[in-house]
Amino acid sequence: MAGYGAQIAAKAWDGDGVPVADSNMAGVGSEEDMAARKNAALTEAAWKGAGTEPGLWVWRIENFQVVAWPKEKYGQFYTGDSYIVLATSKKEDSDKLIHQIHFWLGAETSIDEQGTAAYKTVELDDYFDGEPTQHREVMGSESEQFHNLFKEMSYLNGGVESGFNHTAPDAYEAKLLRVHRRKKHQQILIWEVPCVRASLNQADSFILDAGATISVWHGEHSSPFEKHAAATAAENIESQRNGHGKATCDIDDAFWARLGGKGDIKESDEGAKDNYRRRAATLEHQAVLFKLSDESGALSVVEVARGDLTKDMLKTDDVMMLDEGHAVCLWVGKGASPVEKKNALRTAMQFLKTNDKPPHTPIHIFKEGQPIVNENWRHTFHN
Repeated sequence: MAGYGAQIAAKAWDGDGVPVADSNMAGVGSEEDMAARKNAALTEAAWKGAGTEPGLWVWRIENFQVVAWPKEKYGQFYTGDSYIVLATSKKEDSDKLIHQIHFWLGAETSIDEQGTAAYKTVELDDYFDGEPTQHREVMGSESEQFHNLFKEMSYLNGGVESGFNHTAPDAYEAKLLRVHRRKKHQQILIWEVPCVRASLNQADSFILDAGATISVWHGEHSSPFEKHAAATAAENIESQRNGHGKATCDIDDAFWARLGGKGDIKESDEGAKDNYRRRAATLEHQAVLFKLSDESGALSVVEVARGDLTKDMLKTDDVMMLDEGHAVCLWVGKGASPVEKKNALRTAMQFLKTNDKPPHTPIHIFKEGQPIVNENWRHTFHN
């Protein structure tokens, strides 16, 4: 790790070394610019009424538009889509509202949808006058903070065009959902697995959604939590079918036929149970702090410190970037220039690319003066 800083300095950054006066960023941050962005945000109908009280709001990107996601589907995400999630809470010992914006990217979402989600996240930030904290969440590598927003989370294959055809239930393509309780966090996760008997195991519960019939199957060692969650999820699916689907715990020959027939069921699936998360294995990593600055008239990224980091290293006149291994955190100082603020996320994305870090690495954007609840950040700056 000794040459890490030198390697970073030697790499070409998209936002590094560009004279601000010669770029199209010169007017960014002016009163006129901020007013124009706020007015643009106010024209988005999807934002109206959102974040005015403690609660949760979810939208899906559909054909470049922000569309409200039904509340009964909160926690359900299609792998081919992008979503925006707004979590609003009250500050401790105050009536002031705090806004956390997460934009979630499915494993198969398109570049256009990703770009729209990112752009609209910035717009939502402008809607709240730049107060919110922003988080880039990628399927399988979400932050614990994001997971904690939902009682359960489920990943469904497909995208905007996917869904149940109410007029032709017999033509519905069967889906097999696995219900698993993460013991460490006591959270239920539901995700789609291949619709074959080999996907079953005795340690979890499963839902076979065949359209007209929604069957719940429990492994011999499935926990009461998983059994309850599976039954509840099946009932929720039934309620969305408008009388075209029926949840049942009766396992018949049709159930096994859809999975390829009866046969042996493996005891557990410990080795593959976290495949849905798609986390890259990470080696022991030393936290590194960088400074993003245009002080010299050109945007540059400079290493500040590594290892034992302290809060007094965070400079209010700059944007600071923390590489803490499996996530990148941006800290935006109150006195940071408009150019530094505007390029923060783009610089973090380029950082992932130039350092061969997984593209699904989470990115968090914190604002100076706003509460930071991210556990990894708080652990790094333990003082």
